[in-house]
Amino acid sequence: MYSVMSRWKSEKMLPMFKKPIQIIDTKEQELRTKTIHWVKVLWENHGPEEATWELRDQVQKKYPHLLPEVSYCVSFGGPNALRGGGCKTPP
Repeated sequence: MYSVMSRWKSEKMLPMFKKPIQIIDTKEQELRTKTIHWVKVLWENHGPEEATWELRDQVQKKYPHLLPEVSYCVSFGGPNALRGGGCKTPP
């Protein structure tokens, strides 16, 4: 027989999945040979004081809607400025 108590125990044992709501801050960490990009993620059912710093690349892969791809064009000047420039995606 399935009791209310056993149902409560099984629901209590389920893992809680956090859902990100938005990015509230960003920062860069300069190392000797590279730059690490961090984003501060605000999670569902948590306040801003409980937001966590996560690697930007990992957040972008797992939650692409939080960090949409933004392209910008770079022009290098000179007579072939339009041909010499290229569109790049920011790090």
